[in-house]
Amino acid sequence: MKHSLPSLIPLCIAALLFGGDAARAQSAGGYAASYLRRTLLAREIAMGGAFTPFAAEGSAIFSNSAALPGLRDQTVLASMSLLSNGERFRAFGYGTPVGDFAGISAGIMGYGISDVQGYTADERPTGSIGSEDFAFSLGGGLTIGPGALGATVRYLRTTLTGTEGSASGYTVDLSGSLALADRYFFSLALNNIAGETKGPRELAPWNTRLGASYLIPMEERSETSRLDPSGIIRTRRLRPRAYLLLATEMRLAQYESEPNYSLALEWVPVVAFPIGLRGGYNTLGDFAFGFSYDLPVEFVRDLRIELAARRDYELGDISSHVTISAAFGSGSQP
Repeated sequence: MKHSLPSLIPLCIAALLFGGDAARAQSAGGYAASYLRRTLLAREIAMGGAFTPFAAEGSAIFSNSAALPGLRDQTVLASMSLLSNGERFRAFGYGTPVGDFAGISAGIMGYGISDVQGYTADERPTGSIGSEDFAFSLGGGLTIGPGALGATVRYLRTTLTGTEGSASGYTVDLSGSLALADRYFFSLALNNIAGETKGPRELAPWNTRLGASYLIPMEERSETSRLDPSGIIRTRRLRPRAYLLLATEMRLAQYESEPNYSLALEWVPVVAFPIGLRGGYNTLGDFAFGFSYDLPVEFVRDLRIELAARRDYELGDISSHVTISAAFGSGSQP
């Protein structure tokens, strides 16, 4: 069956247009791209903020470019966060494998807040103010043995309304991943380690993410690979469709005195029923859960919807998040 990117674009655009508002907790305030300091994609939110390079799929587009070579097909992703408090978050991304050992991606994230009462230094009201933030990103990753290296460059733009001011700049992320025995997965992301911002907001604070996960497969799959120069037939293990995944992550951030730890699990119990259950907790005080479901459609290879809800420690309320992704192509792994 022939699949094309144009047939998927209306789906993702519709998801973005009907997106709602993002949790107020996403905005740290005062720093450029402060909304990037916390996870905004449904899969990671449901797992307490933890990222895992196993079956990274579309989340690799924004979270860890070293996982891009693991994409099985060309992938588009749309994500939104929902909460009625005047804030909005939307994202759209595209990633694709390049040969057997590389992957690239492009994406845009938008965050906005409006109708916020402004005050002077002596607490006199000044009227409604707001801001619109955009982050345009380009990323790439390359497999090297059992590991991979990646980098992402972001262009940042902030426009303030109700007051004079705007800011623009760029940041650079470096990342790595490692898979051992198809059971152990490790990831490292050094975010905002370089860059420059011009305008009223300071440069985006750096943060470091170090993750580890362990896979318990509930099925075994393999396929015969091409012959090596000796003529010996070899096999390779394929990604299980039913599994239990345990994940943890430590995150260090500039201007935060202590690291944040996340613990999570993802469970896909039955091969014939492609639904995954997720839950997570982090030491900030966030509790989260969610699920994913692969819709049985024919016009794309994989059409997945991911939902998550988080009891946000900063907001003290429940925020809702949805991500829709679709893959198309022949696929490097069934």
